Amino acid sequence: LFRVHDGMPFSNTKTSMKVLRDRENLYVRIDSLWPLIHPEDLYKKAPDANIFTQEYAELGIMPPNSSGKVYRLAANPVEASHYDSVLAPGKRDRMIEDIKWNGKWEFSFKSTLEKGVYSLPERVWTGWFKIPFFDFGSKPPAVGEVWGFNAARNRNGQHILWSDGKSVTDTAALGKLVF
Repeated sequence: LFRVHDGMPFSNTKTSMKVLRDRENLYVRIDSLWPLIHPEDLYKKAPDANIFTQEYAELGIMPPNSSGKVYRLAANPVEASHYDSVLAPGKRDRMIEDIKWNGKWEFSFKSTLEKGVYSLPERVWTGWFKIPFFDFGSKPPAVGEVWGFNAARNRNGQHILWSDGKSVTDTAALGKLVF
C-alpha cells in the first residue's frame, strides 16, 4: 500500500502495486481507488500535454549501473498520455532533469467498479507499465540484483508514495527492488 507523504493513508485514496519481470521487461501494476460519482470526473476526455495537472501514477527507477541517474516515468488514465525523463546528479547534490530522454515503455489502463465497504460500489483505475530493461541501457537484472525504486500516485494534489520521500525520484528515499 502507498502512504501519503509524511502521513497515514486515507481510505478514499487506497493505492496498491504489484511488480513482475520477465527476461526483457519490468511490469508494474498500480490499482488506485477512485471515489468519484461520475467516471468523467477522473480525467479529461483528451490526452493532456501536461499530465501533472490531472491524476497520475509515477515511477522512479535507478538501476545499479546508472551512475546515480533516476529514470522518471509517469502516466494518467488518458489514451497516449505519458511523460518520461532522466534525472542525473549535478552540482551541489542537485538532480538535473533531462526531459529529452524518451524510453520505449508502454502504459495502458482501465477503470472498473468493484464491491467496496458495506457492499457499496467503488471505482478503481488500474494502470500497467511495461518497461524494457534496455530503456535504462541495462541488461536484464541478475537474480538477487537490487535496483532503487519508488512509485507514487497523485490524486487531487495529494502525493501518495510507496517509499516515503520528497518525491518519487528522491534518491535518499528510493526503496529496494530485489530481483
